[in-house]
Amino acid sequence: MTIICGTDFSAASESACELAATLAVHHTEPLILVNVIPPPAVPSAPGMPTPARMYDDLTASAREAMAALASRLTGIGADVRTVAEFGDPVEVLLQYAARETARLIVVGAVGKRAGAWLLGTTADRIASRSDVPVLVARPGFAAGAWLSKQRPLRVVVASDLGPSTEPAVQWAAHLPEHGPCEFTVAHVSWPIGDHGRVAAEGPIHLDRTHPVVEDLVRRDLAAAAAVLRGAGETRIVVEPATGRASDALDLVARRQEADLLVVGRGRDEERHWWETSTSRSVVRHSSISVVCVPDRRPATVMAPPAISRIVAATDLSIRGNVAIAYALALAPAGAAVTVIHVIDDADAAGGQDEQRRRAAIEEVVRATNPREIPVAVEMVTGHDVAHVLAAAAERAGADLICLGSRGRSGLARALFGSVSQEVLLRTDRPVLLVQEAPPRM
Repeated sequence: MTIICGTDFSAASESACELAATLAVHHTEPLILVNVIPPPAVPSAPGMPTPARMYDDLTASAREAMAALASRLTGIGADVRTVAEFGDPVEVLLQYAARETARLIVVGAVGKRAGAWLLGTTADRIASRSDVPVLVARPGFAAGAWLSKQRPLRVVVASDLGPSTEPAVQWAAHLPEHGPCEFTVAHVSWPIGDHGRVAAEGPIHLDRTHPVVEDLVRRDLAAAAAVLRGAGETRIVVEPATGRASDALDLVARRQEADLLVVGRGRDEERHWWETSTSRSVVRHSSISVVCVPDRRPATVMAPPAISRIVAATDLSIRGNVAIAYALALAPAGAAVTVIHVIDDADAAGGQDEQRRRAAIEEVVRATNPREIPVAVEMVTGHDVAHVLAAAAERAGADLICLGSRGRSGLARALFGSVSQEVLLRTDRPVLLVQEAPPRM
């Protein structure tokens, strides 16, 4: 394996090359320096060099500069190879990364002049397409002190609670193999949206996360924090933001005096979302070095997630109650099931009616729970039933939601018609729609 580093001979890119060389020496792997030469201008006046001569001059100049840079990096013990060729910098770097089975691509955050190939969007273009992690280097990454164990590397791992978080966490988890680390897992909360997502009570505050939301996010981040075993306890930070999420992550990183910010990038088929993604904005705007980790897990061999919390919703119709039975049948050992029953505001059940409904649900649970899976019954009130169910699943941290496909009781709106579809649209958690099982002959 190798480390690939792009350079345009600017101060920023040469600093990135020194960092790449330090990492290559530590891993005892070759470092390939790549310089992509911009095409020369077309001659427009007599006496100007011919295109062939201009290509020769540019190539000679690039190779001379590469040789001088390689000589300096060889002096710190790096095994350096150099490449200088014409072409598109993104394509050339990605080709060499694939050809050489690269461990990492290192690029500087900014090039040397307007139009330079590492200026502006080139770093994030590389990060958006690379199949290997991309380190966008900025000043202050003390790799030498970390690798020589003089001080811990302070790392912030960004989590959006989505699938791209896992590759970032898994990559960061290997860093302590090379030197001491201090980890922070950071999540950016949107106070308005999150308040509604979990149906939190009380006022919405734009400058802070609702306590209910923060507790739920911390619960969901605990698994990622447990994977990151650094020099001390992994911190969990829930940062509220109404603006750009990347700015909030950068603020967290600066507060933690971090050396490195690690973000994940979705799967290949999701690359079209890169233009508006937080990962891209972090790569572009962060004030510290960033590693962008792609999700390279093959879709055909991804392990199913562990199921520990299941939410089943019933309106006390046959199909609603069958959803309870399916939830209990699917629950593995050690899992817990929460049964949700929604009381519509318009029906405003009294205390005795609520007790009757709870007793009916408990009777269904007793009849369908031979393994004695732990079950909690929640009676919740609301007019927007789909929203109430989706919010309850969020609060419960459901790994699976079981719903009847059509309710037929007096509370038909709880699971009738489009409500099940609305739940599908309002949650990103897996949903199982259950129809009444046909009688067996």
